[in-house]
Amino acid sequence: MKKTITIALFFAASALMLSCGKTDQAQNGGNNSQQGGGGEAAAITATIKADAAFVDGSASISAELSAAAEATTTLTVTVAEDSQLPAANIEISDIMIAKGKKSGTAIIAATPDGLATAGDYIAKLVIAGPKGVTVSGSPVSIKFTVDAGQIQPARFDKVLSITPELSKNFLFTGKSDHDFGKQGGAFQIKFKANKWKDNGMPDRLCTFEAQSEHPAVLVRFSNDGCQPGQLRFNIDDWGVNDKLVVDGNPYVFSANEWHVLTVNIEVTSETACKIVLYDNAKELKSYDVNLNGKGTLKFQRFELGMSWDDGSSWPQKQLFDGVVDYARAWTRTLSASEIAAGLCDVAGTSEGLLSYWIFGDIDENGLVSNKAGNADFDANFAAMSDMDGNTIKGSVDNKANAIAALSSEAENVCKFPAAE
Repeated sequence: MKKTITIALFFAASALMLSCGKTDQAQNGGNNSQQGGGGEAAAITATIKADAAFVDGSASISAELSAAAEATTTLTVTVAEDSQLPAANIEISDIMIAKGKKSGTAIIAATPDGLATAGDYIAKLVIAGPKGVTVSGSPVSIKFTVDAGQIQPARFDKVLSITPELSKNFLFTGKSDHDFGKQGGAFQIKFKANKWKDNGMPDRLCTFEAQSEHPAVLVRFSNDGCQPGQLRFNIDDWGVNDKLVVDGNPYVFSANEWHVLTVNIEVTSETACKIVLYDNAKELKSYDVNLNGKGTLKFQRFELGMSWDDGSSWPQKQLFDGVVDYARAWTRTLSASEIAAGLCDVAGTSEGLLSYWIFGDIDENGLVSNKAGNADFDANFAAMSDMDGNTIKGSVDNKANAIAALSSEAENVCKFPAAE
């Protein structure tokens, strides 16, 4: 259930100094504290006395407005770009102080929807007067304190099946490689397998990779001696090709349940990194990798399934039978607590979030917008890279196939297997 936090700002206008407007008396050398109308606008000062105190999810806060201007003026309020609480989380009404009135009211309605963690969020409000009026003391800040009970798990109504048509082509090919350099990074994908292969063939889910495919973070299961559903984790260029074993046993991802696989990559020195795998909030295994001469982490292309199409049946033999909800790329390493808090959803403004595709949000044109905001990382089913072997030979419109592959998810996709 959506929970709304409402802040009422009361602007006391009794301190208005209305001496700026010039009446006939003022023009003849006299002074008059009454506004005669049509005067010259002057500075308005807006201050807020205290932070909001939340009780049962709502609070009110008083503010003062003083000005040497007309008694009738309209102030508009917008959200500053550097606010910690995104503009999408705030609804704002205009502040109106009507002529002849002594007070005005502003309603700032905010919601914690999409916020990944509890805590304090500062909303910076920019107050602007009518033409010719300047406002000092703007922006003003309000602190929204969001507790854990106000963080609502995200529900996505649609998920995407990986069909043969969609797995032939790259979903995303960027303009250039994004080089993570010494920052490290993380890749995440949320998926549910309907069933796993038991014939030794791969269940190939996805790849995050550089333009040259070096390095490529390859996510596939069940192949090369693995049990059905056991991850065969692979970054060949970095010497990682592992049948995932945890506590001495093959680690099998359960079918018919949602999983978020996180590949967390921390640069530990000039020539080394540490890779840690997570299944939902559970840390599985870490790998210490010597990067000497092996290049840095880069990201330009993302594929679902197996895009290498040589005209044979080999790509389709690797088809992943299941659905996906989202994929994310980060330009920094995530903490264990961040991974746990963000399984359902994260804010598009989260620090270091490079790309965030929610596959059920395909629009009528086949576009999956990057929730992180950078349109260079939008994914477009209507312009998937058409592959001839490993070479991109053009684009293919898979919009209709993608929309047809959407399915309703009856259960909350935020339900995960219980931690062992």
